[in-house]
Amino acid sequence: MDKLAAQEALDAADSLNARMRDGATKQWHVAAIFGLGLVMLVMTMTYGLMATQSGPSPAFVILLVPLLFLIIFTAMQSVVPRGNRILYSIITPLGGAAYSVVVVVGRVVFPGELWWWLPGAFLCALPFFLVGYLNLKVRNSRKSKP
Repeated sequence: MDKLAAQEALDAADSLNARMRDGATKQWHVAAIFGLGLVMLVMTMTYGLMATQSGPSPAFVILLVPLLFLIIFTAMQSVVPRGNRILYSIITPLGGAAYSVVVVVGRVVFPGELWWWLPGAFLCALPFFLVGYLNLKVRNSRKSKP
């Protein structure tokens, strides 16, 4: 292989690498993650302020849908930013645990109490906002590199 052919192969590899990295950090992906955080925040607040101590509620399970969506969405992506699979595998269970504690304790001890459900809802949405922020940071750092 001569020098010119080697340079062309390296340029082609760099071009493919750039396209793959751009595909991993699309704007809609970041917006979707922030949107899921907002959905989790609103749904948890709504559930908490409407919660009563009487009987089980299927809303507890329904509110886990944004977390499940994040897990499924991440697993289906062929290209994600470096370290995101590990990040998601740590943050998602932490978010699920925070949600479980906030909802179970809130439903039993603090049904309908705004001072419990407002910070609790933000705590439940925090994993989504953290992942969205980190993806936005990665995306912007890649844009600024030549």
